Amino acid sequence: MRKSVERKYILRIGLALLAVFALRVALDFGISYALLKWWPALIENPNMPFILGVALSAVTLPILWLLLRKVPHCAPARQPYTAATVLGLFCVAEFSGYFTNAVTILVRLVITLFAGLTSGVGVDSLPDMLTGGESGGLTDIPAMLMQSSPWILLIFVGLIGPVLEELIFRKVLMDRLLPFGDKTAILVTAVAFGLYHANFAQIPYAIVLGLILGYAYTRTGDIRVPILMHIAINSVTSLISILMVTENPGAMILPLLVVVGASLAGVVLFFTHLRRIRLRPARYAFSVPVKLRNFILNWGVLLYAAACLALAVYTETA
Repeated sequence: MRKSVERKYILRIGLALLAVFALRVALDFGISYALLKWWPALIENPNMPFILGVALSAVTLPILWLLLRKVPHCAPARQPYTAATVLGLFCVAEFSGYFTNAVTILVRLVITLFAGLTSGVGVDSLPDMLTGGESGGLTDIPAMLMQSSPWILLIFVGLIGPVLEELIFRKVLMDRLLPFGDKTAILVTAVAFGLYHANFAQIPYAIVLGLILGYAYTRTGDIRVPILMHIAINSVTSLISILMVTENPGAMILPLLVVVGASLAGVVLFFTHLRRIRLRPARYAFSVPVKLRNFILNWGVLLYAAACLALAVYTETA
């Protein structure tokens, strides 16, 4: 594949991501405005953000596929794996996710202290560290969790949302990037996945989670593996979110033991298996500077990143 052809495909991928992101934001604002004007009681329903988010992902999936259907793609080759493989990857994801959340909260706290910001990072940051920031910004999580339906959290955040996100990023998008090598496909998809959340509280967590889920897909060649992992991760965090607002603190013991045990196992597995990771090279061998130029300096990719970060800034300061 010539450099110009590679650049063209990457440009198309970047513009497709930008298009579906812009459509998602426009629909989100448009529907929210309509509900606020004609059905204010509905927009104030704490379940609405979760339902609307999943509905928008359902719209995004077929549109992204249509926009990228002519881009060359290939699925990773199926490889043998066991339930222990999936469980190990889940543990690594748990450790990586909670570690990233802790670092993110610490960084935001330092920024708050030194810059005199008023974003309110403090004791309320605990729900974000435990739930992966699944509910939005740092300041509104406790109120949203206290009022949301447990079934809505489990069904939309724990089940449907992960399925749609994995089909969008690990299937439609990653299959188009695998010809450039496993490493490039995993990294670019993870960053695109993180930026798509457009929330500084979630972006680092989502990028790290995307790296693990992307590796799980290339390691097994089975899209069901990252889907099941994502469902398990979100279901555990949703369950913790539900139990955090109950009047029975003892009910949190079991899920917290699962999280702590999985995270500790994840630490061991991560460092013992790090050198065993094998990633397939690209079909088209280009130098690192060429790859960086084709991806990072590609204006389709730059526009997508700029749009996501702009919304993140707006969300943070609104």
